[in-house]
Amino acid sequence: MGNPWKDLKPSGGEGQSNVLRVDARHPWDLYWALGPGGQPQLACRLPENIAFPNPDEIPRVKAVEIRLAHLHPWRWCVVELQDRAFEDIFQALCGALVEAARMVPSIEGVMHVMVRHLARWQRMLSRTIAPGKMKFQEQIGLIGELVFLYNHIMEIIPIRESVASWVASQNHPQDFMLPGGSVVEVKCRQATAADIIHISSQWQLHQEALPLFLTVFTLAAGDRGQGFSLHSLVQDIRARLEKDIVVLDDLEVALVHRGYIDTPEEYDQRWWAICGIRCFSVDGNFPRLEPSSLPAGIIEVGYTISLPDCEPWSVGMEIVLT
Repeated sequence: MGNPWKDLKPSGGEGQSNVLRVDARHPWDLYWALGPGGQPQLACRLPENIAFPNPDEIPRVKAVEIRLAHLHPWRWCVVELQDRAFEDIFQALCGALVEAARMVPSIEGVMHVMVRHLARWQRMLSRTIAPGKMKFQEQIGLIGELVFLYNHIMEIIPIRESVASWVASQNHPQDFMLPGGSVVEVKCRQATAADIIHISSQWQLHQEALPLFLTVFTLAAGDRGQGFSLHSLVQDIRARLEKDIVVLDDLEVALVHRGYIDTPEEYDQRWWAICGIRCFSVDGNFPRLEPSSLPAGIIEVGYTISLPDCEPWSVGMEIVLT
């Protein structure tokens, strides 16, 4: 989704907004709007017989103001960005609200769903998030996680459990905790690079209680429309989740935590194809550094592993997903 406010002009006075309907096919009256100071807004118009929630029930979202107004013959809920440094995140928030409202079967449920989603984003934005574009290697890493989620986990596990298993955004040392009890760290590398992977800490390949696996995807350059981009991959996953707005919102929150904000001009430029998948059981003498192996005084390390040296621990994907 491009910037929906770019073609709007600021309104002429306080309490007024210039508006553009979000989507002619959307069942409810939602509008992109700009306030008098050029503040981006999402405005929802409701019949005046629809009751507003108690003001104390409206979440207080970081950098965002939520206003309720009764302007005969309509009621309005306006979600307005107060800090332009958060514009990308605000756009993702508004997109999630628009899609959540789209799934509501009756107008009476629109405000309830918007308040519930705002509360979820309130919890998410209460943490420190630095807006900005992902570095190239961060993009590659996220592609690996999303390929594993979309091509493998979602093929065998219900979508709600699939998205819940993606724990990378929760500061977990590994990327996935599968319902069957396995833990999976996912890496992604380019076919033209050395046959190595980088491990970010002594905790990443350490798991005391559960089976731990390492899955490595190798990417080759792909043709536009034939392979996938980071943006198209995200869109494919969203499409698979579109009938479950709760899980879709979980995905949006996880994406923002991983640093992803929809920026097609950035994330739709490089197209890829998967040209290799390798899986390893991380146990026994698998080449790794663990917390217990570090000398006293060393509290954090990063290191590089040669993948050919991991071959004795090679397993099939079916073992990882068991």
